[in-house]
Amino acid sequence: RNRGPLIDQLVADGHAVGVFDQRPPSRPEPNRVVANFDDTGTSRAVIAYLASLGHREIGIIDGDRARYAGVMKHRGFLAGMRANNLPVNAGWMLSGDFQSDGGYRAMRALLAAGGRLPTAMAAANDNTAFGAMRAIAEFGLRIPEDLSIIGVDGHPFCQYARPPLTTFEYDFSAVIRG
Repeated sequence: RNRGPLIDQLVADGHAVGVFDQRPPSRPEPNRVVANFDDTGTSRAVIAYLASLGHREIGIIDGDRARYAGVMKHRGFLAGMRANNLPVNAGWMLSGDFQSDGGYRAMRALLAAGGRLPTAMAAANDNTAFGAMRAIAEFGLRIPEDLSIIGVDGHPFCQYARPPLTTFEYDFSAVIRG
């Protein structure tokens, strides 16, 4: 799902096209501009932040790993765990889809399984975290006392979540500058 036939046809026809969340082309295409966030670096920073707070048991709710951003965020999570000498628990690596419902379903399944929980969960984005927060509340757990959660994006609604969602905000101007 990294490439789209319509986009590829527009590029082939000579139109200038800007795309986001795609793997950069393997060969130069002057009329295809690809912009991406530093998803790997951001995910590493999220893990470093959680580790700095004393978290040693951290899970992730991934985004759609068929998308470039999903792959890069997952790589960053693993790299961050390695860089901070933290163990990776496969049972705490949950599939998501960058949507609130996906975060809700993933967290609900983890909580319903009844096993040991991590002390913190890193969500692929803020929407995923919002869904996970709903599931955590439904199970009667408290954030951050029982389980911490962190998102990525800087969604304006983070301040209205209860408790407010901690988020890593992307620098859109840096992406535009390249």
